[in-house]
Amino acid sequence: MEKKDEKEEGGCLFIALIILIGLMIDVIIYYYLLMTS
Repeated sequence: MEKKDEKEEGGCLFIALIILIGLMIDVIIYYYLLMTS
């Protein structure tokens, strides 16, 4: 049970990291389009 909980926590952190990176990429693309237009 303890090992399973640790894996779940790691998965949540990994998913949160992916979401944060995705949001950062969206913001960079948005500002890039604003600057180029």
